[in-house]
Amino acid sequence: ILSLFKTQTEVGIYGAAYRVIDILAQTAMMLMGVMLPLLAYAWSRKLKDSFKKYYQQAFDAMMLLALPMMVGTIVLAEKIMYIVGGEEFIISGRPLQILAIAVFGVYLGAVFGHAAVAINKQKQTIWIYISNAIITLIGYLIFIPKFGMYGAAWMTVFSELYAGLLLWATIKHYSKEKLQLKTFAKIIFASAVMGGVLLLVPNLNIFLLILLGIIIYGSTIILIKGISKET
Repeated sequence: ILSLFKTQTEVGIYGAAYRVIDILAQTAMMLMGVMLPLLAYAWSRKLKDSFKKYYQQAFDAMMLLALPMMVGTIVLAEKIMYIVGGEEFIISGRPLQILAIAVFGVYLGAVFGHAAVAINKQKQTIWIYISNAIITLIGYLIFIPKFGMYGAAWMTVFSELYAGLLLWATIKHYSKEKLQLKTFAKIIFASAVMGGVLLLVPNLNIFLLILLGIIIYGSTIILIKGISKET
């Protein structure tokens, strides 16, 4: 759709940023692919405590990756695109900052989409994907002609968050399980600390910044007992 209304240059700029998001999103599917058999086993045998444990672990683990990944990508977007595509693709950092928010939605959708399969309620979630496709397509047709790649990026954010949040509501309804958000709050804090530190040293090499981000985030989340050493 972007190619119908905008130049090939803009399509290329947006496409380069989206490739980075594609790579980041794969981690979500790999991790939930590991958790799915555990969730399905516990649910099918009515092991309520085990299902609750794995469900909470899946959510915490995914957020443990998703939030710092989102914050780090927003802060380092231009440097990332310089490494990926060279100087001419630094401008791709701007749409990448927006698309980084969509990564959070992808991880939410992965948790609850796999949980739907585990509890055998995937048919009950089809309406979410169909309505999402229709609304997002209409949004693309409205906002891409007006705002170009930024309209496309924000509609992508909407699409991923829409699916993730509605899938969460569906799983909550059918499983009757409530997620504890204590760890999630600590992950938000640790991610914010990491992002703040990275903003203070913008001139460092990108690889040093990534290493620094990992150290700051990892040490903060352990110090505030966001996760146990065993986890």
